[in-house]
Amino acid sequence: MIPAVTVPSPICKAAHFCQRAANRVVEVALKVLKTLGDIFLFPFRFLGSKSWAGYQFNERKDISPEELLQKMDLICSCAYVHTSKPSWIEPFGYKSVSPKTFSGIDPSIQARENCFFDPKTGFKATVVNKGDTYLVSFGAKGSSKSELPDTPKEVKKLNDQVVNSSTVNVLGFAPPIYDQADRFAKCLLSDPRLQNKRVIFTGQCYGGSLAAYVALRNQQKAFCVNTFPLGAGLQWQIGRKNLLQARENITQLNVKGDWISDDPKLCFLDRCLSTVGFRTPGNFGTRITIPSAFEKSADRHDRAVGSAMKHLGFETHTRPDEMLKIKMLTA
Repeated sequence: MIPAVTVPSPICKAAHFCQRAANRVVEVALKVLKTLGDIFLFPFRFLGSKSWAGYQFNERKDISPEELLQKMDLICSCAYVHTSKPSWIEPFGYKSVSPKTFSGIDPSIQARENCFFDPKTGFKATVVNKGDTYLVSFGAKGSSKSELPDTPKEVKKLNDQVVNSSTVNVLGFAPPIYDQADRFAKCLLSDPRLQNKRVIFTGQCYGGSLAAYVALRNQQKAFCVNTFPLGAGLQWQIGRKNLLQARENITQLNVKGDWISDDPKLCFLDRCLSTVGFRTPGNFGTRITIPSAFEKSADRHDRAVGSAMKHLGFETHTRPDEMLKIKMLTA
């Protein structure tokens, strides 16, 4: 017997079309209202000193080589996500968790051998595990080079996007890549392997900014190095309640004299503007410092691992496996 075929009547077709049109009108109207609301509320995000959100302007602590040694895995995880070379993190006993084993990740983010990578936004992240600890690290400017080694023009394009996002951030807007990072983090945190485990988000500069943002949004731990500050728009999205928990959840490592995270002139200007009630960009959390091993400002900012190695008594070019080997021989 041939099954009967039901042909939608013209009335049903018309009703279906009207329903889709109505849904689209509502969707557009909500977007317009949200945009108008954002425009109207935009100036208010700049009002109020960061001190009201628990911000500490000048409180920082110099850490000893012994204390720094306990944090070298966190510092080197930033080098791992930048280069995608396991030799930066494996000597500490960590193993890379294959990106392909995670489900529900934004489809625009590619699951590569050692990292997650979005070739359109430059978003990059790695996940490593040791026992009950998971480190989730975000890439900084230039970290796309290891994923696009044969296309320097594409790398430059993504680096320019990082600069643009950083500028937009400082001006008080919320760049989309921060929401992308937040959605990514929420997906990871929902994975059964990470449930009730010690999860630490890490990153340097731009990557540190992403790590601090998602950690504050999700009330998780983060270790950030020479971090690019969070602007008024991102602070607005995080919310005062979460910012008040920053000192308990976020550790900010600054190389002394870093032109982005520890510039005395910027610190003075920041304090002055905040005193009169203008919310400026800032790095929230407990701040610790180490001496710089370099004179050039670019090296002082980019080569934080080198400064850390020097503070431990090694040459700046020492790698983790060499450092740990020497430590074991001299113990």
